[in-house]
Parts: sequence; C-alpha cells; structure tokens
Amino acid sequence: MCYNKQKGGIMLKEKITTNVYLASNLKKEAKEIFAIYSMSLSQAIDIFLTQTALMGSFPFEHGYQLFKNSVRTNISVNQTFHNKSKSIFNAHGLNFSQAINIFLDISVKSRGLPFEVKIPS
Repeated sequence: MCYNKQKGGIMLKEKITTNVYLASNLKKEAKEIFAIYSMSLSQAIDIFLTQTALMGSFPFEHGYQLFKNSVRTNISVNQTFHNKSKSIFNAHGLNFSQAINIFLDISVKSRGLPFEVKIPS
C-alpha cells in the first residue's frame, strides 16, 4: 500500500504472487493470530514488506534463527515493496524466506504485528 497525498488516500500497487518457505508451526500460529485482526497471512507479510521498504530497514529488532520443517507457501504482495525489501534483507545477510520467518516468529511471540503501522508523511 502507498499513501497518495494528492488523492488523499491509500493506493494499491501491482501485486505479484511469490513463493516463500515458512516454518510450518509458525505459519499455522501466525495465521491464527492475524485472523484475529481480520488479516490474511499475505496481508500481514505485505504490511511487513511495506514497512521495511519505507523505513529502509527491519521495522523491529531481530536475531537470526534457523527454522526447520518449512513448507512452500504462495503469497501475494506488492511488487515494488517486495523488490525493495529483498535488497534490504540481502544487505542483512538474509534471504526472503529467512526474513519472513523472522517476522512470523516475532509476530507469534508478540501476538500481533511487531511494529506500529503508520502512513508515511
């Protein structure tokens, strides 16, 4: 999502479908938590990618952890923010799936999004 000042609202940009390998236990727990907030897994990940791209870094403190028993999952996300956030993850030595698993792990532990969601000024 992107804020359009001239039109005074949120614009959805082009979406892409991509594959990510998620730890199966995290996927299940995160889906349950995000459902409480009426969000799908893709929507929550898209918000994470948007915040990462807009901030130019992870929107929370993190540590690397190896996640096992991963399952391939299709997600639909904003193409622009997907590409920008992948570059940021790579700069931190992480691939896309590793970064998403870290986000899900912290989301499950905090029982929601691990950062404040704001429209950029």
